Amino acid sequence: MALRLVQVNFKARDDVALARFWADALGWGVSSEGAGVTNVNPWTVLADPEGNVFCVLAPS
Repeated sequence: MALRLVQVNFKARDDVALARFWADALGWGVSSEGAGVTNVNPWTVLADPEGNVFCVLAPS
């Protein structure tokens, strides 16, 4: 059975700025689950059926 990467987690002092950088670089969108948690994912599910996502967290 092969493994495939589907999520990457970063911790950053400015999670929103880092998420915007990666979103611009990948042509993806930015969403938030709440304060200190910002996600970078494809604009539509159809754009990435494998469910790849970047999660950027502010350190606590």
